[in-house]
Amino acid sequence: MPLGALDFLAQRALWRPSHGVVPPQYAVFDVFGAPATLFNFNLDGLAEFYCSRRHTVLEPHGHIDRVWFDDGKYRDLLEDTVVYELSVPHVTPKLLPSPEPGNIVAGDSYVIARRLFKLAPALVIVGYSFGRRDNGCDDVHSLEYFVDLLKVLPRPTFVLSPNPDELVEVLRERLSSHNVFGLPVRWEVFSTKILAAIEPSEGLSQRWCDRQLEEFIYAYEKAVDAQ
Repeated sequence: MPLGALDFLAQRALWRPSHGVVPPQYAVFDVFGAPATLFNFNLDGLAEFYCSRRHTVLEPHGHIDRVWFDDGKYRDLLEDTVVYELSVPHVTPKLLPSPEPGNIVAGDSYVIARRLFKLAPALVIVGYSFGRRDNGCDDVHSLEYFVDLLKVLPRPTFVLSPNPDELVEVLRERLSSHNVFGLPVRWEVFSTKILAAIEPSEGLSQRWCDRQLEEFIYAYEKAVDAQ
């Protein structure tokens, strides 16, 4: 298959439709303190689409060119890339799934994040493993970037994913610190239950945590068991 077609198919595989109903995994950021900094490695562009009015959204790997997929002409364009071996131009810079280049941390997103990190009370890693695989990880330069940041500016670090233990251990070892905590949750379920449990006007206040956290955890575990 021509390289242009493979590139186009890779972008299409990462595309998710955007519509009027905000998915809970993004809607939940409406109840977080603002502005937070979302350092988003997802290439679908939805964090920017749904969250940028309230928060700072940085996309270190860029995002797919949604213009080719949102207008319904995807199949015609795909046929052109296969039959005529055309390459659909990249509208925005992006790093499709592959090992990071060594100079990526010199990019604007990393420079801005370094400045904003001084203001952050904590680092929360949601559903991300730095592209870990059996013999290493694709996003090793981003991992080193955050390790270096946390060595200079220590912050409580939370890893939220179905299986957080491996990344938690890596970070604890690299940082020589136990101030790294894993929470084994599925973000799409976890965020749904947060939204169902809170008063929108109150948000995730200390009062809410003191009053309803135990009940919330029970509701989340029940939802996961039901799936």
